[in-house]
Amino acid sequence: MKILSCVIIDGEGPGDTARHLAAELDRRGHRAVMLGSDLDPGYFTDLSARVHPRRVIFAPSARDECDALDLDLAGGFPEHLAGLVEAGIKRFLRLVQAAIHALMGNGGGQIWVADWDDTFEYHLPLPCTPLQAEARAASVRALAKECARLGIKINSLLLQPVAEMFQLEQFRDAREELKTYALRYRPVSCATVAAQLCNFLEQPDLPMAGAMVGLGTGICQGHLIQ
Repeated sequence: MKILSCVIIDGEGPGDTARHLAAELDRRGHRAVMLGSDLDPGYFTDLSARVHPRRVIFAPSARDECDALDLDLAGGFPEHLAGLVEAGIKRFLRLVQAAIHALMGNGGGQIWVADWDDTFEYHLPLPCTPLQAEARAASVRALAKECARLGIKINSLLLQPVAEMFQLEQFRDAREELKTYALRYRPVSCATVAAQLCNFLEQPDLPMAGAMVGLGTGICQGHLIQ
């Protein structure tokens, strides 16, 4: 197996998804660099010139649109949600553009954009960004065809809450509140999710582009945005 050079852009969310992914890549003999989600695209470009990444992963965001919406509705911070969403989408588009340019210069590769499934919002204290997640997924679909022509496979990853995030009792209570949306939900470990993503990253000819891949069991994805 060829050693992969990977860049993980950490959304700094709960569950330590980025840390588990970096650990799994290291265990498999690959190289991984973790960066903060607020990094400057110019810094990313400079770093890419040194580490020559072939894989770029955007971890889920820690920002919470629903908290911002609650503030808007309460009248305390008018249009706070709109500003949060606009800034987040612009930041993502600048970084994904830099990632595409970096991979073009390195002969292609993969980009994965991960977001949390929003089904448990208001039932678990989980950062929820349904508007940005939908915009990121739409961007992935729009970019996929052109990127594939350049040897870059870009896909979306929708993550259900992982076991490390909350106590089992919290998951059980939330599942009962959601009823048919989550009757068969069973949390999986973050290490399991990281291992599955690594399996995708290690495929030299990934048979998908512009796809939305869901990782988790037993819930209907994205019911807020739908």
